[in-house]
Amino acid sequence: HGISISDKKLSDFHDWANKGLADVNFGEGVYDVNYIAKRVMDSKNSVYIDYLDDNLFGQANYYINLKKNGEVKYRLYVIDSNSYHRASYYFDYDVIHEEQLEHVKDIASNEGIVPSLAFFHIPLEEYNDAYKLHEESGFDPSIGRGENREKDNLAYCGYKETEAFEVLKSVGVKGIFVGHDHINYTDILYQDVVLSYGVKSTPEIYHDDDLIGYKLITLNSSDNSSFGLDNISTVAKSV
Repeated sequence: HGISISDKKLSDFHDWANKGLADVNFGEGVYDVNYIAKRVMDSKNSVYIDYLDDNLFGQANYYINLKKNGEVKYRLYVIDSNSYHRASYYFDYDVIHEEQLEHVKDIASNEGIVPSLAFFHIPLEEYNDAYKLHEESGFDPSIGRGENREKDNLAYCGYKETEAFEVLKSVGVKGIFVGHDHINYTDILYQDVVLSYGVKSTPEIYHDDDLIGYKLITLNSSDNSSFGLDNISTVAKSV
């Protein structure tokens, strides 16, 4: 959820990953750097992939099929939302590029469409549309939960609108998970897709003390059209 990581923390993560307790994965975004990716790829249980000769903009841009008894139950799309886009005399946030979206469509065409989740760093403009609708509903809990605490309750998106949301929805994506905005923590259902923020995992850079932890996604193996979401706090509470 926006990475600023010391060598010690990276080493601690690497040691944890090598204990074999879980597969580890990594997506790319504004603050991610190559040495983090390399350390993750070197981990014992890493499922992170970056095909260097794929002719796609950015890093990552891969998928993971989650299977039960040989059948794909879910697919995880891990996409690089890239870094900055230069516009005249200033830099703005970049977007997922068109060839990356074509790559996602090719995966679905070759592998079939299954219920899927997508992970990348910078939110789509639809995050603002969803929050506005949630606000207009009086924050109806059947639509969503959480709060945008960034200035003006905004999601800070890429420099232009793209077809990313429509493409992801068309290939079966039921949930999109981003970071970037350190103090936004909403989960909102928008056009049958859950638009969700992760939870900032460290107190590095700016943050709210009550929003340090991680997002737990629980997949339903008997009903792969649904999944559960929980924000888990790692902040010690006084008693």
